[in-house]
Amino acid sequence: MRPDRAAWLCLVLGHAVLTFYFVDARFTANPLSRALPIVSLFEEGTLRIDRHQSLTPDKAKIGDHYYSDKPPLATAITALAYGAAQPFVYHPGNPSYRAYRDTRRAIALGGVLTGSIPFFGLLFLCFDGAGALTLSRRAWLVPLAVYGGFLHIYAGVFIGHLLGAALLVLAYRSLFERGRPFRAGVLVGLAFLAEYPLALALPLWAAQRFARARRSREVVALGAGFAPAAVLSAGYNLYLTGDPITFAYKFNATAEFGALDRAYGLAWPSLHTLYGLTFSPFRGVFFYAPVALVLLASIAWAARGGWKTLPSDGALGFFLLSLLFYVSRSDDPWPIWTGGYCYGPRYLVPATALLVYRGLQTIPPRDHLRTAFVAAAGALGVIFAWSAAVTTGYLAGTDLEPNPLFDHILPQLFGAGPTADTSVLAALTATPAESANVLWLLLFAATLAVPAWLFRRAAERDGAAPA
Repeated sequence: MRPDRAAWLCLVLGHAVLTFYFVDARFTANPLSRALPIVSLFEEGTLRIDRHQSLTPDKAKIGDHYYSDKPPLATAITALAYGAAQPFVYHPGNPSYRAYRDTRRAIALGGVLTGSIPFFGLLFLCFDGAGALTLSRRAWLVPLAVYGGFLHIYAGVFIGHLLGAALLVLAYRSLFERGRPFRAGVLVGLAFLAEYPLALALPLWAAQRFARARRSREVVALGAGFAPAAVLSAGYNLYLTGDPITFAYKFNATAEFGALDRAYGLAWPSLHTLYGLTFSPFRGVFFYAPVALVLLASIAWAARGGWKTLPSDGALGFFLLSLLFYVSRSDDPWPIWTGGYCYGPRYLVPATALLVYRGLQTIPPRDHLRTAFVAAAGALGVIFAWSAAVTTGYLAGTDLEPNPLFDHILPQLFGAGPTADTSVLAALTATPAESANVLWLLLFAATLAVPAWLFRRAAERDGAAPA
């Protein structure tokens, strides 16, 4: 086989294995809130989760009934696949056990469809976006940047962040790189249905594009593309709450989330929340994804001599707007801005993914110093995230562990070892969890090194100057 074809084969297969390696089917609040409507729909023909509502605090009580308070897209995608698989799976006769099996199956399926697959797509979107770099350099640098934070930790988890992130990056490419505003509007609309705050991209990008090009037709096309999602959202809200513009979050049934009753949890930003979501070891984006800070600096450095272009940078603008939005989340009676039991600032997954995508585009092909900074920061983030994945550390606490990495994750890793049993290899074979988890690191290293070497060989054979 030619070296370039072998390189692509190793690249795709290697990252497919890495991406789908961990699937979390445990019963935790956020995935349950998305899975229970699926189970209720196929068992009872309704989206009400009354029968199993006690399993999750992430729920809305509207009238006398309970519903999921999550955006509908991730649940809808999973429900379609779940329904298609129904004739081919085992259904226990015991109703209680059947409910358990069906719920666990829905959570695992949702983790693959809305977590693993979007992450895989994000990786190759970033690979394509960094086209100024040679293939041999992209083969190892792009994965270090994408895996080197808190994104991959949610691959295999049934939440909407990675799905929204992939759609948002596609929308950015359509608008800022392809000049197709209607398609961008459709994609922003889908991202909104995956995660409601991603609708912030619509007015921001419309304003940025108008300020730069002064073309009102582009703004209209962007809004027209978004319109179908707005209609679907209005219909879904009308079904749940009786009002097309009132979301289920307004009716959250858990006392700790009482701030959601007041402006959906918005409050004045504070230095506490700003530090908490930037540099703090609790939920700081630049602590859990140091590569994001390096790439943010790279975006700024690439604009030197032309600072006027920065206000129209859609990726940078959305990252800063998202950060402002989430530092403006309430701290009373429960700190909504933290993201709850999670690893890193999970609310900033889409904004960080877009920042990584854009930042990689600003790395010059022969800038070895900047490449080294990205690689070192990415490698550190990979080690942090792997440590969390193999100790279930992404379920780190809210206020009991102000530094989850050093108070919980690393002590558990050094004390008990990489014992988490969320890897597919450990679940489907007799491989011990510790061995399966260490194997992920070895596969990751090989998936960086082998394609890079093969691409370099192909470049040398073709007479190009490899990097």
